[in-house]
Amino acid sequence: MTEAADQDSLLLPERSRLFYIGPPKTGTSSLHDALKAARGTMREHGVHYPGAGRNHRRAVSGFLGTPDLLAGPLSGTLTPPGATMADMAVPSSRGEWVKLMDDVAAEPGKRVVVSHEFAARATDDEAARFVADLGVDKTHVAITLRPLASMLVSRWTQVLKSGASDTLDDWLTKFILEPEKRHAPDRYGTLNISDMVERWAAVVGPGNVTVIVLDKDRRQLAAETFEQMLGLPGSTLTSHISHNKLTNRSTTAVEAELIRRVNESVFNEDAMSWPVYRDVVRRGAVRELLEHRLPEDAEPAVRLPAWAADTLASAANDNAERIAASGVRVVGDLTNFCAPPVVAEDLPQPDSKLVFEVAETALTGAVNGAMGYEKQLAKQVFRAQSARRRDRAALKKARRRIRKLESRTIRDQVEAMPAAQRPRSAARSYTTRDLVRAVGVRVKYKVRTGKSMKLK
Repeated sequence: MTEAADQDSLLLPERSRLFYIGPPKTGTSSLHDALKAARGTMREHGVHYPGAGRNHRRAVSGFLGTPDLLAGPLSGTLTPPGATMADMAVPSSRGEWVKLMDDVAAEPGKRVVVSHEFAARATDDEAARFVADLGVDKTHVAITLRPLASMLVSRWTQVLKSGASDTLDDWLTKFILEPEKRHAPDRYGTLNISDMVERWAAVVGPGNVTVIVLDKDRRQLAAETFEQMLGLPGSTLTSHISHNKLTNRSTTAVEAELIRRVNESVFNEDAMSWPVYRDVVRRGAVRELLEHRLPEDAEPAVRLPAWAADTLASAANDNAERIAASGVRVVGDLTNFCAPPVVAEDLPQPDSKLVFEVAETALTGAVNGAMGYEKQLAKQVFRAQSARRRDRAALKKARRRIRKLESRTIRDQVEAMPAAQRPRSAARSYTTRDLVRAVGVRVKYKVRTGKSMKLK
């Protein structure tokens, strides 16, 4: 359970494909941000991070055939009235994964990093197909872990941001005691995370799986380990890991309870559409709290109920023993994964001043979010009105053209034909009745004027 500290022991062979699969809430966002920021520098040192975004979410979704719930509405389309979160999901396409694999294949001489935490959901068959596409003899899998209790608390606060209103106690009851009731995004097998480690080890071999156990006293451990595996100079990634408390920070107990109560009071997909909730609550109130408010060190954090802490402590120890026995490479100390949590009963109650401060910040964010939603709605209305005006103008133009064509006489139509083709074209284009009528006009003209009607 000790750290593999020798850089040479971590260095991957040249032309390796490092597949970083998370799982969620284990520092994935920080690593993805660092990989994106260092993309150019890594390339100079023989490491390719495909694409231009922070990760490969769309490609991994396409491989798994799951809709992308994070992508939001397609650019330029109207938000459907009363839309749910599922309505706003962007369908995934296998073509996204094929495009990514083409990008990977175009850099055969470099080490390549492919990553998104959705891959942590993969079944045995899906894991084998991932590796087959990446290259069985080239793939190395990286997995990051943090204390099991901490992972579940973070998962609950993330679920709150999607409109859930279960208390932590109720949510844990479903997650631990009634797993069949878990919401789809929660099905990462957190309580049996060793299953995931063993699954990938069976596909690529234990020596080709690296498990990094995060340490709160060494916040750059994951980035340092990636630098060593990829043969990058020190600070290539670590220089992009922020120490600011506001960077992807955890939700405090008071903040989480405020969000939960708001969800309980106002969010019902039958009454409030997902776009309204997303802009006013998630992008408004929640973002204002997490990005513009700096909690005091003594502010109570979200903690587990005592009954769950005992269950998770046992599960964490069982998982750690199985991971250690699996033969995979472990960076860090697996005892950190089993760290005992502080339970809710050990925490003091927040004072009213703190509650009012949190509520004020959230309300400010909600107002800003509502204004942002109003602006987006105005843009959508303007685009719709502009489209209708363009459609009306095109319709008027088409009608004028039709009237002009209808007003043309047979003579006008024949004159518009090339001279050499008039007899044949006229015979082919007009009915006998049309031609008889035209002859009649010519005869009347001759009778009245004594002259023959001539075509130009």
